[in-house]
Amino acid sequence: MPKVGLFWGYQKRLYTHIVEVEQGRDDGVFVNGLYDHVDFWPHLVRKHRELGLFEYEDLPRGRVIYCKETPCYRIICDKKLRTESYTQQIIDMFELVDVALEFMLDLHYTTDPEALDALFSGDSQ
Repeated sequence: MPKVGLFWGYQKRLYTHIVEVEQGRDDGVFVNGLYDHVDFWPHLVRKHRELGLFEYEDLPRGRVIYCKETPCYRIICDKKLRTESYTQQIIDMFELVDVALEFMLDLHYTTDPEALDALFSGDSQ
């Protein structure tokens, strides 16, 4: 059963909060996980002490949502997580096999210093 939720990548490992689609937050258009990154981060750090040196936005992150209109699952993330290894981990952990997938990059999740500078200075492409 495919799942939705959020994730971070650190040292080639994926850290997640995942729920089945039926348990997710349904706004009528999308089904999302139960948490936002900022809200779940303290729970994750308690479980994985190695992450305690970072703030939630320091590590590449993303989420999987279900788009009801298309229908498909969207993987939205920092471009640093668009590697074969991380992509396979996301597909495996969220059980996204034999489903329609869309991959999207989102500056909201970027950790690239140049992209962040452009975003906050109003010079984003």
